[in-house]
Order: sequence, then structure tokens, then C-alpha cells
Amino acid sequence: MLSGQEQSPDPELKNTDKLIDLLYSVEEFQTRFGQRLESNIVFKNNFQNEYFLKVLTRKVQETALAEYGTSIGRAVLNFRQGEIDSLIAVLNSPVGPAVRKLFALDNMSVENDLSLYVNTVVDMAASAASTHDSLLFEKVYPFDLKEIMNGTFVDSIGEGMLVNIERSANSQRQISDDKVFDFDIQWINNSKYVLRERHGPAQTLGAPVTINIYQIDGDEYRYIWRYPNGDFERLSMRRTEYAGYADEVKAFRWSLYDKYADIDTSPLREQDEIKRFVDGGGHKFYEVSEAYRVTARIERETGEAREITMMTSSGVEKVYRVYGTARFSLGGSKVALELYQPINQGAEALKRLFLPFRDLTSGGESYGGGRYIDLAFPSGDKIDIDFNKSYNPYCAYTDGYSCPIPPKENTLPIAIKAGIKAPKMKE
Repeated sequence: MLSGQEQSPDPELKNTDKLIDLLYSVEEFQTRFGQRLESNIVFKNNFQNEYFLKVLTRKVQETALAEYGTSIGRAVLNFRQGEIDSLIAVLNSPVGPAVRKLFALDNMSVENDLSLYVNTVVDMAASAASTHDSLLFEKVYPFDLKEIMNGTFVDSIGEGMLVNIERSANSQRQISDDKVFDFDIQWINNSKYVLRERHGPAQTLGAPVTINIYQIDGDEYRYIWRYPNGDFERLSMRRTEYAGYADEVKAFRWSLYDKYADIDTSPLREQDEIKRFVDGGGHKFYEVSEAYRVTARIERETGEAREITMMTSSGVEKVYRVYGTARFSLGGSKVALELYQPINQGAEALKRLFLPFRDLTSGGESYGGGRYIDLAFPSGDKIDIDFNKSYNPYCAYTDGYSCPIPPKENTLPIAIKAGIKAPKMKE
């Protein structure tokens, strides 16, 4: 009810809340707000900017209805008590719906307030997005990205061009389309650097450019390519091959850290939770051991698709489709784990498999609610499972999530001393 919003009608007037509820609705506000938004030129120029939309959405969710309610409260103060009582009587009569339609056609003060509000929140979001973009140039990680930048990438700057990067100290060799580019690197911090081309083919880099890797998402490295004149582009490199296994695990761990430490991507709900996570050094892991990197044989489900219902930390049930059972040997023991597919989570979810598990470390060195592994969808009857890349449910760090609890089928009678350990986040 809009009458519950932050509004301050004259205390001498009675029944203003009843009049407001009869004249206005949330649905009507949403329609009007959408119309104002679509006609706003700043919104049109920024609606493809993800950060702009995120800031705008958050602000609207926090303030829109309250602002609308306040505006309506001011509008009804123009009525006298007798007029308010008469309007309520009419609106409750058979002609009430027709009067409401007529009223919606002539509501200038509320419309003006709404237009002003839309302009204010859109300008605020655009300013935040602009500031955010500039701050991206200064992002610094607590680890050294240049340690793991050797490998093969698909680079968006070349529209899907395959690039092999070889770095040594302050130099970089880049091979793409059988062309070799050699660069000198000037490091500004551990993720920001200037590239200067030393020599190469006719297609030269030109003037030195500044590059800042501002976000790591799995195998994707998002970066800013800044030209000498200050213009910049948002680009990305998706890694397809690592220089070695140690780099691969290190990159996984750094990506996980970046997700939790970045306010734009963190599952942690409060700023103090993120600070506690960062100050505590991030996630805790076992030592990397290739013994926990196994190739399993898959026994596919036959006949009608089998489904399993998992309980979650919040008591809500979640249903998954059983893809099959992975069988392998580990530490001299033959073990089996079921592989699952999410249901009703879109086409992207069907491209990967979900592996939740518990083991003898659960509730001690590792989180009691189990650990998860994401797996690429297999092309045959074998699948690689790397326990060094296990991660914790969000519920291990904060409240407010429904995290699936691994079923008894995926409770192992052995200790998996690999991957992520139990966090020390909740107080």
C-alpha cells in the first residue's frame, strides 16, 4: 500500500491514506516510471552499461515508492477535509472506476515530481558509472597477475583472435595469426602496465597503451585498454590453455578471491563482511596435489530421467536431474559420486554439471555443509574431476542463501585433503 510509504500529510486531515489507496496503485506507478525512463536521454545513452543499470536498479528499489508516496501525500494536501470525504464516497460508488480513469488523465503535480525523480536517479547512476570506469584503472590485487599470464587466450580485441602470450620479466612476446609481436612492459602495479612495441610486422601497436585487468571471472580476464589521449575500451581475454597446472590452480583461486572481494560481484551482502574476508586473507586452501585430480568413468542414467530432491541450508528443497555416476579410484579406494544438472535454470546451466560432496574432513578442516565442484559438460564417457578446484557454498560465509546440502549418495568415506578449507567468516 502506498499509504505506508514515507509521507507527511497535514495531521489535521483525516482519511488521506484511504483516498491515496483508492486513487493510486503500485502498478500505475510502474507504468508511469517506465514511460519516464524510456524518454530520458541519459538513460538511452547508458542503458547498455552494466554498472549504470546496477546502480540505477539498486537506487530505484530503495527509494522509488517512498518518493512516489511522498509526492502523492503532497498532492492530497491541496484538498479540504470535506472534499476528501466526498471523493472517498464517490470512489467507493459504482462510478468510482470511471473517476479514477479521469483522475489519471490530469495529475500534473505528481507527474512533475516523477519526472524530476527519474532525472535525478538516472543522473546519479550515470555519474556513478563514470566514476566507476575511471576507478577501474587503479584496481590493485593482493596477488601478482603477471605470474600466471603465460598461456593461450581468445582476445575480444581481435574479434575472437587466438593469442599466445609468453612473458619473461619486463618483456612479452605475443603470437597471433602467425605474426610475432614483441613488447617491453612497464609495470605500474601488479595488474596495471604499459605496453610498448619493440618491433614487429606492419600492423604495429602504435603509441604505448595502458592496460588494467580489473576483473577475473573464471577463465575470463576483463581489462581496460587505455589510449594515450585518455579514451578507453572494455575488452576481455578468455584463457583456453595454461602454461602449467600450477598456473591453472592459482588462476582458479585468484578468480574466486576476486569474486568475493569485489563489491560488484561478491555474494557477501554487507561491506563489513567483504572487509572481514579481505582482512582475513581470503579463502583458505589445502596444498595443491595432483593426486586429487582424477579422470572418472561416467555411467549415464538409462531410461527415464531420474531426479533428486536436495535439502538446502534454508530448508527449501531444490530438484536436480541425475546425469550419471562418476566412478574412479582415489587413495587406493574405489569411490563413486553422482553428477547433477540444474532444472529450470536456463540453457547455460545445462552446459555444466554440478558435483556437491561431503567427506571425512566435512565439519572439521572443511565446511560442514559440504563443498562443490563445477564440471564442464563431457563429450564422451569420461570426465576430469579436480578436487583442488572445490569451493564452498555461499552459506559458509554469510546468511540469506539456500545452499544445496550434498545427499548421502555423495558422502565419501575418505578424507579429501584438497581444495578449499572451512572459512572463518561468521561470528
